[in-house]
Amino acid sequence: MERVQEVARLAQIADFIEGREGGYEEIVGERGIRLSGGQRQRIGIARALYKRASVIVLDEAISALDNSTEKEVMAAIEGLSHQLTVILIAHRLSTLEKCDRIFQLDQGQVCQEGDRDGDSPTNSATGGVVGATVGTDPAIVSTSIRTTG
Repeated sequence: MERVQEVARLAQIADFIEGREGGYEEIVGERGIRLSGGQRQRIGIARALYKRASVIVLDEAISALDNSTEKEVMAAIEGLSHQLTVILIAHRLSTLEKCDRIFQLDQGQVCQEGDRDGDSPTNSATGGVVGATVGTDPAIVSTSIRTTG
């Protein structure tokens, strides 16, 4: 149970769970309580972290979170970046702030590559990756937080 509580804290869902009458034993879904999109996403992140995988892929995993909660979740994930590689797929620029490498995809192909500072010899339009209004661009931005070990 200690590990469950730890990942719930990292995913910023522990307060919600612990505030429920059933706590971590609460039934959710069709016959239980209904969760908001953000709550479902945070539980999904907690499940991914619980597995202790060396690589996790978060596909629009924080899109339903408000900016404050997103920053808290991203800070927790960044704190774990020495233990795992995180690949994020996101449209929201704020999600990309802490990522080491940024790849912009267009129709399944990498069309731009760079880092968060726009310093990359392989990126001819460095400002384009981080400077684009990603939410209105049809391309998907995929990013990763690299491990150090």
